[in-house]
Amino acid sequence: MDRDWSLLSNHGQVLVALARRPDLRLRDVAAAVGITERAVQAIVNELVVAGQLERTREGRRNRYLVRGDRPLRAAGAEERAVADLIHALVSGPALGPRDAEALALVLACSDHRFQGPLRALLAGEGVVERSELLMWPG
Repeated sequence: MDRDWSLLSNHGQVLVALARRPDLRLRDVAAAVGITERAVQAIVNELVVAGQLERTREGRRNRYLVRGDRPLRAAGAEERAVADLIHALVSGPALGPRDAEALALVLACSDHRFQGPLRALLAGEGVVERSELLMWPG
């Protein structure tokens, strides 16, 4: 595939990758976007500072939350929320296989207001580490 141009900037591609899989490691995001892990780290830090992305620690890994209510930074375009972009680009959640068998499959709205309470509920039930969480934009 020709990598000379892309519809989205690297920032946009990182946002889409983390919207699809909030638990991706940065090295996996780098591989998916086609840039270095260091570049992904810088982009994630910029997105966190800009309020587009939230980073939380879960055990030894980070989990990322795309703030769908934030306006996109697009020159000359009408103001749209990040959720509009994600909804347009993510036709369905793309999840890879897990290392262990899942105890629960949870289909949830990708709206940032529901993600924290949902994770708290799953943690309270003791299934947060062994559940597949499918985030659906809308």
